[in-house]
Amino acid sequence: MATNLNRMAYELKRHKLITDQSRQILNEAASNLQSGSSDNWELIITPEHPLEFVQTESDERLKPDIFCKIKASNTGDWPVSSLRLVLRVWSTRPDISFRQEWDSEEVKRNFDLLQDYKRVMFRCHYDSSSPEQYAPIFHLQFGGTPRKDECYWFPHFLELPRFTSPPIDLVLVCERVVASFFPSTYMKLCQLRNWISLIQESEQFFMKNFYEVCSRCINQISREHTLLGYLCSGRAP
Repeated sequence: MATNLNRMAYELKRHKLITDQSRQILNEAASNLQSGSSDNWELIITPEHPLEFVQTESDERLKPDIFCKIKASNTGDWPVSSLRLVLRVWSTRPDISFRQEWDSEEVKRNFDLLQDYKRVMFRCHYDSSSPEQYAPIFHLQFGGTPRKDECYWFPHFLELPRFTSPPIDLVLVCERVVASFFPSTYMKLCQLRNWISLIQESEQFFMKNFYEVCSRCINQISREHTLLGYLCSGRAP
């Protein structure tokens, strides 16, 4: 994983998709992984210093970033024991950051005072369920608890729905960001063997077991639960 983080940092910076500081953040995260145990490791990128992409090809008013906390231990059937990976999409322009009909004058004053119209327009996170939740063991959820500087549009207490998702790592979520926001670059990357092998290694480690569980459940001739029921209960057929 440490090697793949360094590889991802190289590819993203080589194609001018992330800042110099973000490449350093990925390299430091890889170094921290290398200094830990192969059975017990933790990957942390903080919201104060996220992995920051440049303004997007699809819309130059938008800038995505990512932060995460992923833990793994040599126990259980899944590749990670805890997953929290947050994707934010920021606006950088006043014409979409401030809504004259909806936002308060206080919001406008704060923007004017800072002379900065950065605002989180979209926020989602890939999670693992906690023991007290009846939810898919790995899921995608929108919203979450925002930081004050995000000036996020939507209330943080809306925690539902939670949609089934395979476990995902930083490499795979970077692929999704590039595919969504930098489509022409993504098409070029998909022609490169180094990029393909990088993504495939993460798919193999993080997704293979998940999809095998899904396949076994669906292919059972007689079963008591739906696939979602199995994934919510944490049981592997």
